[in-house]
Amino acid sequence: MEELEKKAGVHESSADASSDQLRFRDDGYIEIVLRIMGYMCDGHHKVLQDYLREQPDNIKSLNLVAEVCDYLLLFYNAVDDDNISLVVQIFNTLIEFASGNQDNQATLFDHQIIDMINDVIRMDMTRFADVGCVDDAYDLKQAAIDLLASMVEKNNDKTKRLAKEILETIHVDALYESMVAFQGVTKERSGEEAEAARRLAFTIEHVLTRFRDFGRSLYGKKWSLHHKPSKDEAEAEKELVESTMSVEILEGDELQKVYFRVKDQKALREEVKETLKWNITRESPTDKLRDFLEWAKDIQRDIHYQKKVRDHWLASLFVLGDTVWYWFVLLLTLTLNIFILSTWDAPRNLHEHHPDIDGSYFYPVLYTLGGLHLFFSICMVVTFYIANYHNFVMPSFLYTITRKKPPSCSHASINVFGLRSLFYMLFLAASALSLFFDGYFYCFHLFIIVVNNDILLRVLQSVTRNGVSLLWVAALMIIIIYVYSVIAFAFLRRSFDPNEGLYCESLGQCFVTSLKFGLLSGGGLGEALPPKTYSFFEPGLRTLYDLSYFIVITVIALNIVFGIIVDTFSELRDDKWKAQNDMSSVCFICGNPSFEFEKRGSGFEHHVKKEHNMWAYLFYFIHLSEKLHNDYTSIESFVASRLEKDEIDFFPLNKAICLSDTEDTSTEQIQELKNMIQLLLDRHEREDANVRRRKEKQEQKSWERHHKLVRGLTETSSVDDEDEVTTI
Repeated sequence: MEELEKKAGVHESSADASSDQLRFRDDGYIEIVLRIMGYMCDGHHKVLQDYLREQPDNIKSLNLVAEVCDYLLLFYNAVDDDNISLVVQIFNTLIEFASGNQDNQATLFDHQIIDMINDVIRMDMTRFADVGCVDDAYDLKQAAIDLLASMVEKNNDKTKRLAKEILETIHVDALYESMVAFQGVTKERSGEEAEAARRLAFTIEHVLTRFRDFGRSLYGKKWSLHHKPSKDEAEAEKELVESTMSVEILEGDELQKVYFRVKDQKALREEVKETLKWNITRESPTDKLRDFLEWAKDIQRDIHYQKKVRDHWLASLFVLGDTVWYWFVLLLTLTLNIFILSTWDAPRNLHEHHPDIDGSYFYPVLYTLGGLHLFFSICMVVTFYIANYHNFVMPSFLYTITRKKPPSCSHASINVFGLRSLFYMLFLAASALSLFFDGYFYCFHLFIIVVNNDILLRVLQSVTRNGVSLLWVAALMIIIIYVYSVIAFAFLRRSFDPNEGLYCESLGQCFVTSLKFGLLSGGGLGEALPPKTYSFFEPGLRTLYDLSYFIVITVIALNIVFGIIVDTFSELRDDKWKAQNDMSSVCFICGNPSFEFEKRGSGFEHHVKKEHNMWAYLFYFIHLSEKLHNDYTSIESFVASRLEKDEIDFFPLNKAICLSDTEDTSTEQIQELKNMIQLLLDRHEREDANVRRRKEKQEQKSWERHHKLVRGLTETSSVDDEDEVTTI
């Protein structure tokens, strides 16, 4: 803190000394120059970013990044209404310099940019509100926080080292206080100021979250910011976190973590989510992601349309009450059918179609409940058409007749005359007709249980999915039965007894009789016809006729129909099981199995909900589509360029940060173990060397003692010999 105060004093003195000169010299030209330099780096042009920092082709290189940063520091604690627009432009230019360029980020940090960011964070907004510069003040704070966010955007080792130094310098307490203050402004104000404050609060929360990520990566999972949030700060952060999502992006060989704001999660309908989950291609991880991109385009259009619907008060009233209309209609349908079931008596006249009822209480109840049923049915049908209006398409033959180009088909397309649309039309018509025909049509409304029931929908799909095949088989059966009816009309008319309901007085009657009894009788048409014959020729013909009819129609044709239905239902069941198994055991985004996250991560459920949430990627695509290209960060520009080319290489296939962190930890542990083993080996070698040296020294001493003894004996012997010679 003492160092910061000293720096602040230096900056204040320099600002006081040059403030008058700055006001005099700045006539708008400096802003133009700064804006031009920012445009040079627009789109994260790394070559020009590097060139502004260093010009290798010049005799003398000038670091313009550092010069602009130093120029900004002249305004330390001296920002006012006269120069605030210039300071905002300086920050915006530095953002263009630093975005995606880690060398420039390091340059800014070395030139004390964090001191200026701290000063802007602590800056009082009220003094600018008094002079009508509150918008510029919001822009200044936003630019400062954006610059800080760009410096900790990446997830590599350089950024981690830079983040570690920033954590030691940045005022975390001031960040928390600003976040709470701006979140409070969103509740007190409205309009552009509220949106500016909301954006600032989200950016600060995302920066704090990035600091936590880096801190845990650098110091362990138990690390936390050296700040204990107050109750207000915790509540504000909780509100912001609820509208924040994160995705992991693979850029090159590095996994990047991105936090972003989700403006309206409710615009994504549960119906659409369920449709995608059960119908997306799951043949392979790459096929799944490619199909997800195609679905994402259709769902983005649906979400944009739903937002427009929600902005209209009447349309939003219908759409938001979708579930309410459904349950009211279902309850009234059951009530009316139970009421009819308990009050209807058969009329005495067998040709009378109206039931025998007591009109004194039946009709008041019918009209009351039926009126409510009709009202909620109208609400349900209107909701269906409002919610899906943008997905309706005309049948293809109408476009052929009118010679108009049909719209591109999407996963969410609904045929205007399709079964689903036809069901809602008949549903409403039946509700209205039931009021005039004693409630006869309320039995039709019981089919509403199929609408939101996945099991019953699959049962119907087992028939409708291969409907064309079934229709062709049915047409073939009708042709065969027609051939048999012609044969019966020519040779077996006497076998048809009108008293038994077997009519064959005309070819049409013979065909209808053959069609009815031939399909309903278990043994075919031969079981329905009497066994009596009238000539020697007839038994052989009847035998051939009955057996062939039984084999062709009853055994082969009907079993083909049943086989198609059963096989389709089995296929649908297998598809559902595969989808369930894929969702429960494999991550949709990275394709890693669930046991990997149970062993090394925070669990599979946490991974698919927080780290690799498929819906988070969908909202991230929407976030990019709603953001101006010039405001993209380097990672956002990378993803947007891939989306334009329909490429999926930005998805972290077979990779996840939680697994890579564990792998890094394991690698570090293995390396530490290797180092310990190497130390033990070195220690053992040193001990062996010391033992060998001591042994050599002992041998050397022993040899020296022995050598001295031998030399002493030799010298004594030579002296004795000399004495003997002298005596002689």
